[in-house]
Amino acid sequence: MFTFKVDGADSIDKDFEEFNRDVAIASNYGLRTVASELTPALQRHIRKDVYEAYSPRRYQRRYDHPEYGRSLFDIGNMNWSLAKNGGRESVEFTYEPNGQNKHYPNARFYPDGDTIIDVLQEDRGYLWRNMEGIGKERRFWDNFVDEVVKESDGWFVSGFNGYSRDLRAVKDGKVIREESDYRLDPTYEVKNA
Repeated sequence: MFTFKVDGADSIDKDFEEFNRDVAIASNYGLRTVASELTPALQRHIRKDVYEAYSPRRYQRRYDHPEYGRSLFDIGNMNWSLAKNGGRESVEFTYEPNGQNKHYPNARFYPDGDTIIDVLQEDRGYLWRNMEGIGKERRFWDNFVDEVVKESDGWFVSGFNGYSRDLRAVKDGKVIREESDYRLDPTYEVKNA
């Protein structure tokens, strides 16, 4: 008869529990780092892809005149939170711009939320003073999503390793994308991902 005994199984279980706790905490740090990068990334694309792409001649922008209302660029339009779905934690980012401009109180149409994003992206559906667009798509949301997909694993690894260098996470470029990441165009594909 062959018998054996393993001493120290309790310490293996304890080490495993500590490792899992450290991974969970480091993952939270990583997600918070990703979340902290989202607002500045979207603001860069609004500035570059919207405001620098076109200078209006017929109206005054809220970006230049905050007294007229909250601009597209305003941090008050952007919010992030950490969400748990089952055992999985994720970052949820919302962007809800408002098209109202107090300088033009009698305007008949103020595009809000997804509508204003679509108007800028597609250069159609903009009905302010019978102006049907500027003749140029301003794909700020798609460009923002491209940047997030490209950079988010690096942001995550930076935050993860910021908690514990002992865990040694590495960037591998394999970002999991969900269908809702591209809600503006379900056929949209990320370039060079």
